[in-house]
Amino acid sequence: MAVPPSEKDLKRLEDLKARFREDPENPRTRDDLIEGYTASGQALTAAELLRAETDPSDGAWDPLRACAALFLQGGDAGRAAEALNASGSLHEDRWEFWHLRGRCLEGLGRIREAMDEQRRAARMAPEEAEPRFRMGLISLELGEEGVALAHFQDALERDPGMGRALVNMGLLYDRMGESDRALEMFRRAVELEPDNLEGHLNLGVLYAELGYAQDAAQEFLKAVDLDSRCAEAHFNLGLLREESDPEEALQRLRKTLALDAGHREARFQMGRLCYRRGLYPAAIKSLRACLAADDNDTGALFHLALSYNKLDRPDETIRFLEELLKLEPDNAQAHFYLGVAFDKKGDYGNARRAYQKADELARHDEGHAPGVE
Repeated sequence: MAVPPSEKDLKRLEDLKARFREDPENPRTRDDLIEGYTASGQALTAAELLRAETDPSDGAWDPLRACAALFLQGGDAGRAAEALNASGSLHEDRWEFWHLRGRCLEGLGRIREAMDEQRRAARMAPEEAEPRFRMGLISLELGEEGVALAHFQDALERDPGMGRALVNMGLLYDRMGESDRALEMFRRAVELEPDNLEGHLNLGVLYAELGYAQDAAQEFLKAVDLDSRCAEAHFNLGLLREESDPEEALQRLRKTLALDAGHREARFQMGRLCYRRGLYPAAIKSLRACLAADDNDTGALFHLALSYNKLDRPDETIRFLEELLKLEPDNAQAHFYLGVAFDKKGDYGNARRAYQKADELARHDEGHAPGVE
């Protein structure tokens, strides 16, 4: 999800718009406004302004390329393709033309055609890394991981400083279970490009998975330093601090949701952490929001039931546990807490049956009885 522009970006944009209204014929003023729209996350508005100020028949490549790239950045591949096609016959000798056409086709879901265009661009420019990088991304989308890895390696041979290629290679190696090689790729990426946000994020996630919590925290903090509005960096720091500093963890999760209100995992982890800290009403609020987005969210159902149980509200506890058991009938913990809730209501027959079912299921689970969180 796109991050909202900062107040500083918005203030600067208003100043640039005022300058453009005063002097609309000044190319420098127009270019500054286009850059301002782009910086504030309004790439489509920037593209529209550039297109309105550009004559496709004059044969100028740079404005056409910039216009198409801005439409792509704004997520409108169709209009990017229209901009290119308006004077495409003038630029068919350029590899970048075919490269951009390929990116448009990617955005339109015409993946195999996109690969053909990138191959053409690669043949026209054997020294260029970018078409090979895009071929790697397309191969990933096609599920051809080995082919994708080869394309990223080809791109890296042509541009040894291409951090994006290294990050994608790291992701592939991690997926293949080759953690050491994945670490090597991510480390190289951030050494070559210290401001590579994706590199720091993925290196931090891998460090956390391998149990190197301190190293992971350093990478996530570097990501926050690079972009204080990076929701994923705050989210991962929240997960990492859950045991060592639960108050900071809650703050990081709140920050994540302030930046990305639709971050479902952050919403769930907030509810779960509030439950663990005894903040049951806050837990219920977060977990109900999870269910509003997905009424089959079993984690939310379970922790909602636990929260209501702590508040001695057995009717709600039973309702959410029964919803959970429709989805997970063999959940021993759910049966156990269902017994607890029936006990609180004085319904000892149903309580006994729920406990018996929990014991029966627990015996099938290596003899471990369901425990209390």
